[in-house]
Amino acid sequence: MQSTTDFLLTSKDDTLFKTIAHGKYGKVILEAILTTIFSKTIIIEKFLNVELPKIKYKEKGKYLDLLLKTNIGYINIEINNGDYYKPKMVRNFMYLCEFLVQNIKQGEKYNIDEAYIQVNLNFGGIKSNYLMTNGKLKNEERILVENFKIIGYSMDILSNICYNDDELKDKYKYLLMLGMSSKELECFYPNDQIIKLYGGELMRLNSKADFVRSITHERDMELLHNTEKYESYKDGMAKGEAKEKEANAKKMKENGIKIDLISKITGLSKKQIMML
Repeated sequence: MQSTTDFLLTSKDDTLFKTIAHGKYGKVILEAILTTIFSKTIIIEKFLNVELPKIKYKEKGKYLDLLLKTNIGYINIEINNGDYYKPKMVRNFMYLCEFLVQNIKQGEKYNIDEAYIQVNLNFGGIKSNYLMTNGKLKNEERILVENFKIIGYSMDILSNICYNDDELKDKYKYLLMLGMSSKELECFYPNDQIIKLYGGELMRLNSKADFVRSITHERDMELLHNTEKYESYKDGMAKGEAKEKEANAKKMKENGIKIDLISKITGLSKKQIMML
């Protein structure tokens, strides 16, 4: 049964994306997405350190992560929707460090031959002129460390360049589907098996009212928190400006400037000035 959201949620939402990824068809869907990103066949060998998605949709949302052991190394995938700013860059980078701590030891020696890759799929608000960024670390001798990298895709740029290019659209279809609703997916490569599986999972989750509510509630709480912080900031600024006005008015009053003129300059009432 269709939910009241009319299939509004897409994989632009990190929680929804990761819930699909850890679901029944997640492995095959992710392998298709990663194969598109790396232009080579990617096989997922293992999901690492993750909590399974909610079995009961009424239970409290769990922290989901997407850490993978693949045939090309360890990969962490993050969806960023209009919020890929410096603190989040640092946080995502720390996930790579977590890979290193948890997986680099092998027997009696350190395993430094594996690749550790952070993949960021960035929707909206990303200030970039490039479809893909490929960042590699450099050591103290300024030599690139090939097995430690951060790959970022600007999904909005991808959508724009594929809009009138059928060849590119076919190449990137498994990335493009992530920004589409269930309705849009009905006409997007309708015979493609991967897109069918993904679209079915997207529709299934959108039809679960409790799941949708849990995501939108979390987002609403985040918006409320951010609004409270902004209002506190504005309140603090206003109080600071008021104190500055009072301090200036007091100095002017001590220097013999008339109250009428002080009131005109500072915007304070005559009563406020007289009480200083």
